Amino acid sequence: MYGPAQHELSEEFILELSNFCTSEALPMVLGGDFNLIRSNKDRNQGQGDLKLMLLFNNFIGSFHLREIFVSGVKFTWSNKQKNPTLVKLDCILATTSWDLNYSHSFAWSKARVGSDHSPLIIHTGEQGASRPKYFFFEEKWIHHEGFYDLLKTKWGEFKCGSVNTPYSLDVWHGCLQSLRHYLRGWSLRISGENKDTKKNIATRIEEIDIIAEKKIVK
Repeated sequence: MYGPAQHELSEEFILELSNFCTSEALPMVLGGDFNLIRSNKDRNQGQGDLKLMLLFNNFIGSFHLREIFVSGVKFTWSNKQKNPTLVKLDCILATTSWDLNYSHSFAWSKARVGSDHSPLIIHTGEQGASRPKYFFFEEKWIHHEGFYDLLKTKWGEFKCGSVNTPYSLDVWHGCLQSLRHYLRGWSLRISGENKDTKKNIATRIEEIDIIAEKKIVK
C-alpha cells in the first residue's frame, strides 16, 4: 500500500480504498505507507491535520478494521534532518474476518537502513511459528569486567563498517542493530561460561565433602 504524499489526493486515495474494500468479500490485510496519521501522537512534533486524521479514522471505522500493533518502533518515517521530524506513516490494518482467522498475528519493525521508512514485518502467528526474540538490555552486564571497553570497541568496529552510508541516522541504526546482534551472542556465551563455572564449583564442593566425610569416618 502506498498513499500519495500530496495530501490534496488523500481523499481520492481513501475513496479508492473504500471502493476496493466494499467490493472484496475475502478477508483482507492492508499494510504499507498510507502517508496518513490517526492522531497527533503519530508525530513527534504533534500538530497533525485534523481533516486528514478524521478521513483516515472514518475509513478504518467504516470497515471495522483493526490496526495490528507493531513492536520495536513508534515512528516509521524520518526526514533524516539534524532535528528530525518523525512520523508514523506506515501501519497494518486487517478486516474482522482476517483477524478471526489469524487472531494470534503479530508484527515488528526492522532497523531503518538506507531508507527513510522502517520496514514492517507481519506474521500470522500460526501454530509452530515462533515470535522474534526481542532484545533486552540487562543491568548485570554493566557490572561485568571490561563491559564498557567492549561496547566502545564494538561500536567503533560497526561504525567503520558503515563508512559508505550517506546518512548519520542510518549509521546509528546500523550500529545499534549490529550491537544488539552481538550482545545477544555475547550474553549467551557469558551465561554458558557462568553455568560451567557454577557446575565446576558445585562438583568441587561435592568432592571436598566426600573427602571430608572419609576423613571423619577414619
